Amino acid sequence: MEESEDQLDFCDAKSHLSDAEMFYDAQEEAFAPRGLPVPYRKTLPFLRNPNQKINIWRVVKDSIGKELSKMAVPVYFNEPISFLQRFSEDLLYHDLLIRAATEQDAGMRIALIACFAVSGYSVTSHRHMKPFNPLLGETFELERDGFRLISEQVSHHPPVSALHCDHEQYSFWGQTEIKTSFKGTYLQVHPDGSLYVRLHPTQETYTWSKPNSTVHNIIFGKMYVDHHGEVVVRCLETGWECKVMMKKRGWFDKDPHRVEGVVLDDTGKEVVTIDGKWTEWLSTTDLATNTTTEVWRIRPFQEGFEYNYYFTDFTIQLNLPPDQLPGPLPGTDSRYRPDQRALEHGDLQTAGLEKNRVEEKQRVARKEREEQGEEWMPMWFRLEGEEWRYAGEYWERKESAAFQQLPDIF
Repeated sequence: MEESEDQLDFCDAKSHLSDAEMFYDAQEEAFAPRGLPVPYRKTLPFLRNPNQKINIWRVVKDSIGKELSKMAVPVYFNEPISFLQRFSEDLLYHDLLIRAATEQDAGMRIALIACFAVSGYSVTSHRHMKPFNPLLGETFELERDGFRLISEQVSHHPPVSALHCDHEQYSFWGQTEIKTSFKGTYLQVHPDGSLYVRLHPTQETYTWSKPNSTVHNIIFGKMYVDHHGEVVVRCLETGWECKVMMKKRGWFDKDPHRVEGVVLDDTGKEVVTIDGKWTEWLSTTDLATNTTTEVWRIRPFQEGFEYNYYFTDFTIQLNLPPDQLPGPLPGTDSRYRPDQRALEHGDLQTAGLEKNRVEEKQRVARKEREEQGEEWMPMWFRLEGEEWRYAGEYWERKESAAFQQLPDIF
């Protein structure tokens, strides 16, 4: 008998492992904003059975070839984070940027930036569910490990997320519009937008765009994610570039996830190569000295991560309850999303109802703006040419607890 949405069960044999009580980790205090302790949790409040099956064909059979951002997707397809929070996962291996900022060799600097651009994909190797689409005006902030980050959903049609992150050694910013379409047996994802890193010690700016992604075996077989295409990292000041090819996985590929790259100086000469896998490790070879160095290796996943939507330890912390965080938090923050919070607690029925409610609330607000001839204006980002840039004031408003006059989106 086919299961209905309400019959889908999140319980599993390892539910007794769930330890959702919050505590403050003294070892993390060095990374806390303003010297405050950092809240930490070992797992999500409710563990999900990784072997749970859902009938995807029921939902996607009428969507072949269509843009999925305009399609109402049932909540059980979601993982309990928003895309704004997913965007912040790009900073998981931000230590590569710190190393680049202090690297004296220009070839190795841009190689480290390229490895950073690739490393963020490692969190997706087991994850096939989609983040929540952010509501227009939704925000997400994150302070940890010496950096502070603010992101905002600046456009709904097309859906565009903007992000800005500052650290003593670097700044990282950019925007992305995710275009997805279902092709019958696989899901195609095309991210549109540019990312930037500014290294403060060298006063150099690097830019690149994300490659394409494909989720295979949507209907039959074992589902898996493949990231493929060329990532070209360019230094705007020097003209150096690094071309990285994330190789597309073949039908009988016994060595998937391969990454190969080369650094070219301003004359086009090859000076450094990159080799590895985006799921495991990356190494560089200095062609002048023929010296090979491993520059990145994936951190081990915590025990039982498959029962936490395959989240890393970093990701598990992203949706901590607002009352556990130090300092004021604007009501637009993703942590306040009721549908996402209900899903995190395993309450599928409430999550579905709340998802429909906040999406309808967004549609009504948009219709009212159109009737009144009003144009949406993001709170923290401004459009400069064709790119969204951080306009400032978020952290100053946070310091003074001045988060009034924000849109009511939840």
